Amino acid sequence: MEALTDNLARQVERHRQMLDENFISASMYEESQAELRALQEQLQGARSRLETAERDLRNTVITAPLDGIVDQRHVGVGDFLQTGQPFIRLVSGDRLRIHLPFPETVATQLSPGLPVRLSAPFTPLDSIAGEIREIRPALSTGRAVEAIVEIDNPGQWRTGGSVRGTVVLAQRRSVMVPEAAVVTRPAGHTVYLVDGNRVLARQVTIGRHQNGLVEILKGLEAGQKIALDGAGFLTDGALVSIAEARP
Repeated sequence: MEALTDNLARQVERHRQMLDENFISASMYEESQAELRALQEQLQGARSRLETAERDLRNTVITAPLDGIVDQRHVGVGDFLQTGQPFIRLVSGDRLRIHLPFPETVATQLSPGLPVRLSAPFTPLDSIAGEIREIRPALSTGRAVEAIVEIDNPGQWRTGGSVRGTVVLAQRRSVMVPEAAVVTRPAGHTVYLVDGNRVLARQVTIGRHQNGLVEILKGLEAGQKIALDGAGFLTDGALVSIAEARP
């Protein structure tokens, strides 16, 4: 169409010259001008439609702001989208968002900022520290709430995998001793302090048990030596021998 318009423009210029020399009538010249204007308007409309089509085509190409994978699709082929409507969820392999579902019985104890220890099934002994970023209703999991935790990928975890999370609701410093060191006597729970080559009975108040250890709430201070092997056979003031710890 541009070539046709250029040819018609040259023809109009020839008609103008011919009109000056009285070879054609003024009406013929005006007719050629009208044809040129009509063709120019068509060309302008075609250019506008082309620009709109090119812009729409550019808008169909989606460029991700970061490297990652599509975690969830919100629309399907043929769906119409409104401006600002999400259609996919893109997650990065470098930064992980973890959803921990919890039942209603503990929902009131959870809050943003609580520390969390995370581990993966293939590396159960390696834990990653994090904290709760936000609390959301867990409508799709059958649980009351989800605790959202964001961490940097330690290197082996993959998006969509499963993890085990332990939320620390409270922390406190306590003296912990092996359960075998605490024996029951008529006076109550007792440990035997090592004093040189003798032991001294000491009544204690115990608290929680965890992983083979028992918490001492009262009666023992951190750093004091106590008898472990054969504690159940000891009495106050009994002689003992100290054995070197084996590697």
